[in-house]
Amino acid sequence: MPPGMPDGWLLAFPNTSIPQFKGKALFSLNTAGNGIIITSDSGWTGFLHINGIAVPPPAKGLKGSASSMASIVNNTGIVGMAFSMDIQIYPDPSPKSKYVNTPAGKTVVTWDKSPTLTTVGYEVYFNGGKVCSVKTTTCTLNQLVGPKSTMSVVAIGGAKTRSVEAKPAYLAGKYALALTVHYDTLKAILKPIDIKALDYLIRFVKREGYKQVFVVGHTDQRLPKSNLPLAKARSQAVIAYLAPRLKGVSYTTLATEDKTVFAKGNSKTALALNRRAEVFVK
Repeated sequence: MPPGMPDGWLLAFPNTSIPQFKGKALFSLNTAGNGIIITSDSGWTGFLHINGIAVPPPAKGLKGSASSMASIVNNTGIVGMAFSMDIQIYPDPSPKSKYVNTPAGKTVVTWDKSPTLTTVGYEVYFNGGKVCSVKTTTCTLNQLVGPKSTMSVVAIGGAKTRSVEAKPAYLAGKYALALTVHYDTLKAILKPIDIKALDYLIRFVKREGYKQVFVVGHTDQRLPKSNLPLAKARSQAVIAYLAPRLKGVSYTTLATEDKTVFAKGNSKTALALNRRAEVFVK
């Protein structure tokens, strides 16, 4: 319905306005003659500019359909109201989409292709901010996104037309690395810098809505007889700090001693990087 058209008036279109829709959209009037019906032709997307005339209903005894009102205007001199409209033909959204965390601490968003053939790309949004603009059907974020966050995928068509947002579903998947805590030699005491990082993690888990925390304790390769109890103590130190401050989640621990090496070699840096506890969430 054109804006500002009086009630009961009918629509008419000059013959010159019809060819501009060829190959783009199917154009017709509704049965009452007071509204426009436009259907995308072969998946075309973009903006259609329509020029037309709104005219009062035919006088008594004057016969004519809405589609012939242009000739009535020309032949009878009935005054009409010219109008123009820009109509958007936008792409269909992606029918299915999801996002999942990876063990390495990233988030992968995937979706099905939009059924609209002229879709030229996609945009992905995280909590209202654009994080991806791609032509494929996947986007990887170098951060964790939990079930409470808002993800959306938008299909982009011709003339930058945009579909409605598709909301990807969160899949729990495998445990994802959220934080690594490091320790001094033969110690399982949390450092101030790591306590600060754990405080941030507590806020992050609450905000994102994770329900499971998994902590793995590690050691360097020295003193193998002490490594198992030391690895256990390091994972338990993290749990002891988190549990009273982060309720409503389940906790699991594991001690791998020096079986899972982060950095190879016996340098001071390599040994320090291996003395750690890794915190995973799901």
